[in-house]
Amino acid sequence: MPDKILNIGIGHLFATYNQSDQNAIFHIAGMRYSEENAPEEEDWITYPGHRLTRRLYEQSRIHKNILEGKPSWTEAKSDIVPFFNGLDVLFLYDRENQKEWF
Repeated sequence: MPDKILNIGIGHLFATYNQSDQNAIFHIAGMRYSEENAPEEEDWITYPGHRLTRRLYEQSRIHKNILEGKPSWTEAKSDIVPFFNGLDVLFLYDRENQKEWF
């Protein structure tokens, strides 16, 4: 048995491209599990700065109207990143090899 109870998280993200110099994350979701607290779940949608590709729409089913008025990833980052801080283990759902964003 481990001496410490692990804080575990699951992250799921969609980014607009699979090249880090062009990426803009537009949908990120996460869950946190620990022995001390009930599971926590958060979900953020950000505006990628351009029109979504057909590939992303088909994967995410997020309609362009949902993006209206949403902040950019840069603006939302200070709200999103703290949710994932302090985890001992993070499982990342990363179909497009975008993990460097995380």
